Amino acid sequence: SIRNNEYKKCIFVLSHIHNSYFEIFKNIIEKYNINDGDVDTIITGYKTRDFLDVVFNRTSTRLFKDGPDIPDNDIELMLRTAMASPTAHDLRAWSFIIVRNRNIINEFINMCINQEHNGSSDIYKKAKLMVVVCGNPNAVIENDLLAESAKIYSQKKSFVDIDLGEYAYSVDTALASLNLLLAAEYLDYGAVWVDIFPWKERIEYIINKFNIPNNIVPTNVVFIGYPSVQKNPKNKFEPNKIYNEYWGENFLFNK
Repeated sequence: SIRNNEYKKCIFVLSHIHNSYFEIFKNIIEKYNINDGDVDTIITGYKTRDFLDVVFNRTSTRLFKDGPDIPDNDIELMLRTAMASPTAHDLRAWSFIIVRNRNIINEFINMCINQEHNGSSDIYKKAKLMVVVCGNPNAVIENDLLAESAKIYSQKKSFVDIDLGEYAYSVDTALASLNLLLAAEYLDYGAVWVDIFPWKERIEYIINKFNIPNNIVPTNVVFIGYPSVQKNPKNKFEPNKIYNEYWGENFLFNK
């Protein structure tokens, strides 16, 4: 008997190495309805989905329903996607904490979020996963070459009044979180960004609960799970905010 997809994978790969293999396994391939459109699903285990479909259908999920645990391979794919995001000077000033413990997730929701809703909200409950996104403000000074360059530019007053370390990690964590949200949408999960910084109570709770070092800043969490309702995505396109060459005159799209 053929178990799972392992045999089908072998058949598909062999059939594309040489046409003769295709003829040998033709009947089996037809029986299992394997075709070129199944490449991604069969070989990687993931379906093909258009990138713009993912972007335009992503919504913020705040109400979740019960469902099975999110498998580790899906979690790994989401984190790989997060870390594939652009990063300031390639500093990669981010770190992530994967939280699946239901008690801890509920404790965070009750202590740090429900207070804002008078303790009566069901938002975020039943999320299967909470990803704590953290930034490293010292990423710049820990990079000798970049630290020296930053020092020179600061002396020349080339920068506006900003801490480069905070700038770098805030950019990195924001872009990584966006990719994480898009990956969750791609995998048909619901997800939502919830800010930690600059909420003092949330920062203190996260740092103490997860033994985060003093030099690391938790910036936000991303709840991931199964959406209880399917929301229609918002059309956020506002052409009146797009200007032509200079501020003031709107850009006109030729259609």
